[in-house]
Amino acid sequence: MKEYKPRTKSWFINRIGKIIHREWYKCCQGCDHAYQNGLKVQNKLHAEYLAMIDSEFANDGIYLSYSDKHK
Repeated sequence: MKEYKPRTKSWFINRIGKIIHREWYKCCQGCDHAYQNGLKVQNKLHAEYLAMIDSEFANDGIYLSYSDKHK
């Protein structure tokens, strides 16, 4: 099995103002919306939050797999 590595804070910061995508994870309506439509990284604080969430979910075995393209 491939080891998952969460995206770095700088990866998210480099995408401020852009739409990013992630693999499907059913948690709530917000997660479903983010999967279907992508997620626009709003600012540096938002980028830092997304990096933190990616790491925290990975610690629980949930791999969000953020990318530039919808899978």
